Order: sequence, then C-alpha cells, then structure tokens
Amino acid sequence: MEIFRCACNTEGIVLNWDAGFPDIENSAELELAFWQMGHDCSRGWKYRIIHAWRILRTGRPYADMIMMQPETAKAFANRILEIIKKEKADESNRGT
Repeated sequence: MEIFRCACNTEGIVLNWDAGFPDIENSAELELAFWQMGHDCSRGWKYRIIHAWRILRTGRPYADMIMMQPETAKAFANRILEIIKKEKADESNRGT
C-alpha cells in the first residue's frame, strides 16, 4: 500500500495492488482510494467527531478530492505503469 499525498498534506490517494490468485482468472485488483489524514487541527470538534464516526462506521478515512504536486503525480503514474507492465509480463509467462 502506498499513499500519494495531496499538496495540502491532509488528503491523499491510497494505491494498493493485490495480484490475486494465479489460478483464479481476473482475481487481481488495483485499489484507488481517497484518504483523509484526519489530523487537521484547524477544524472544530464537530468535524473531528464526524470524522471519527466515519472511520468507526466504515473503517476507512476517505475524502473526495486530491491535488498532487507534479512530482507526486509523476510517482503515482509511474507506479501504476509498473503494475501494468508487471501484469503484462505475468500474463505472458502464464501463456494467456
């Protein structure tokens, strides 16, 4: 799991790759999730309680928008391309 942070440092995109099971076709998954850091001290108690309740209820602190610095966006894109290349190589090795 990798987190690519927003330029504001309070949100990010979680990139998680699960190669799945070799014997189960189409079991690989690429998870992209918006993630909220949850420690923005400028927000009031109401926001903090709502945020904590969301995490308790769903187990996931997701937000809704990410703005990446160019170097973070490039690292994010490169990581996705690495995953795609690896999957293509794995498919070739399996003979599909």
